[in-house]
Amino acid sequence: MGYSIDWVAVKTDSPEAVWSKIGVIGTGIYRGRFALSGAMLPSGWYLMIYNHLANYDHRTIYYSRQPDLDRLSADSQVIRCEINETIMRHSAEAWNFGVEKWRVVHDSEQGIYDLTVTGDVPDIFDAIKKKYIKEQDAEGGENAGVDFISEIPMDLAKAITGYKHDEYLPELEQVHFEELVDPETLRRRGRWPARLGASIRRHLGLDSGR
Repeated sequence: MGYSIDWVAVKTDSPEAVWSKIGVIGTGIYRGRFALSGAMLPSGWYLMIYNHLANYDHRTIYYSRQPDLDRLSADSQVIRCEINETIMRHSAEAWNFGVEKWRVVHDSEQGIYDLTVTGDVPDIFDAIKKKYIKEQDAEGGENAGVDFISEIPMDLAKAITGYKHDEYLPELEQVHFEELVDPETLRRRGRWPARLGASIRRHLGLDSGR
């Protein structure tokens, strides 16, 4: 079974501001497979990974795509990338001021060269597209045993944010993803990161019932 994830990158220097918009908080836990996790990238983007295949508590942290992209992009640039290798669907999109600016989608069930583009994509898109179409052609096109076209949306998102889920990048060696949960989940666990002061714990309701 391949990857089935979404990641959302927000241009910000404040992870806490992002958390408040979608109602989650960092747990201070960095080791494990999490349904939702986040990390600050060297490129100045805060990136959250929603792992569909590791979602053990989806009822408390699941966030629907449309409302959250509206909210997250209200005062920030947002890039979302979808990787679903179970059906070989890959996409990338950009939002700003609550509006989708562009989207690139590859759905292999519609054909190996399928690529749907809407909006004003970045200039780098043409070079990325030409590169992977050339590689697909060289491997046999429709009859190839690989799908290079799926790399196009992912490479476009990488060109902007500096992140690609399945590629080793030396600059990300010191980037560690932290588990994100909603405050209620944290309260039920009865423990929270030491960085949360008493006033913040009270505000989040983490001290209630203890």
